[in-house]
Amino acid sequence: MGPRRSLVLDPQVALRLRDDWQQVQFDFVDDPRQAVEQADAVVGRAGQRIAEALSACSAAVRRSWQAEGPGSAAHDTGTSTEHLRVVLQQYRDLLNRMLEL
Repeated sequence: MGPRRSLVLDPQVALRLRDDWQQVQFDFVDDPRQAVEQADAVVGRAGQRIAEALSACSAAVRRSWQAEGPGSAAHDTGTSTEHLRVVLQQYRDLLNRMLEL
């Protein structure tokens, strides 16, 4: 079985982070403390990249419906119910990806 695919990150970013982690593990033998400090940095970068990726995904979904302005059933913006149904599915999929991290 190959490496697990990231649900959020670009595959190249995930690969780079995995490579960085591999280096941390190799470095542990020679300098355990420095390896732990490097591990902290890798995990910090991963968290930052994940937050950025999730924010970008959310913004893209938001732009797909918010461009037509705020509204509700009482204030119809012209956005079709079908389009809003698709957007709601996109939000559900994004949330599921977040919860599977």
